[in-house]
Amino acid sequence: MSQYGMQMPGGRSSRGPSLGVIDALLLLAVVAMGFACAFMYQAAAAVSPEGQPWQMHGEGQVRLPK
Repeated sequence: MSQYGMQMPGGRSSRGPSLGVIDALLLLAVVAMGFACAFMYQAAAAVSPEGQPWQMHGEGQVRLPK
């Protein structure tokens, strides 16, 4: 039947799922976002009061990193 251009239903389902270019780029973006979050957490801890990045600065309490 293949000589007439007909294909059997479900013929492609035997192949397993594989990563495409879009999937690889999405994975790379997630890894880059993780590194960016870790970098920003360290930077915020360096300039925050008492080394806790979730605390807000008060009036005149800006601490510069060494």
